[in-house]
Amino acid sequence: MSGRGPNCTEACKGSPCQCGDKCECGSGCDCKECKVCKCSAEGCKCGAGCKGKESCGCDSSCSCK
Repeated sequence: MSGRGPNCTEACKGSPCQCGDKCECGSGCDCKECKVCKCSAEGCKCGAGCKGKESCGCDSSCSCK
């Protein structure tokens, strides 16, 4: 499972790292889970784990999309 996280659809590879949905790469290109969005009346704000997404919002379960 080295290089793969619980929500990663593929291993991280290259630079920049490419992880599956809801994943980001940490040091050593290891996959780690995306931080969930913060949903509020002001709107959705994605955590640092949602890098590289042009449009990042929250789905019905308040997860990054």
